[in-house]
Amino acid sequence: MVSPVWRPAACSWTRASTPPSTALDDYITWFNTTRGHTHCKGLSPVQYRAQTLAA
Repeated sequence: MVSPVWRPAACSWTRASTPPSTALDDYITWFNTTRGHTHCKGLSPVQYRAQTLAA
């Protein structure tokens, strides 16, 4: 009896330009854009930039 040939499953992201987002990527994005920073006076970097540009 011949056993079937093993082939790895095709990943859907291998054909895409970028791999799917991971929890670490989501955390880094949150940390750098949404979370309040002490050097930004408690504002997120996005809010701090908007406030600085409006002034």
